[in-house]
Amino acid sequence: AKAALEKYQAQLASARDEAAQIRDDAKSQGAQIIAEMRANAQEEADRITERANAQIQAERDQAVREVRAEIGGLATTLASRIVGESLQD
Repeated sequence: AKAALEKYQAQLASARDEAAQIRDDAKSQGAQIIAEMRANAQEEADRITERANAQIQAERDQAVREVRAEIGGLATTLASRIVGESLQD
């Protein structure tokens, strides 16, 4: 009976060790998965930010071109009026 008890206790200790190892492995894998997900999320956030910045820059450039064109048209109109008034004088 004593030998059976010792065998049972050894099996129980082995099972506990195995369970602890499985638990530690699961924690390690969980931490690795979390780290990978964070890295992927950061990469995606960086891509989104980069695209947004590029779009903002493109819209800014377009606005500057439109304003310059408008200023050019206004300058031409103003110059025509000034020249027209000076010719009439």
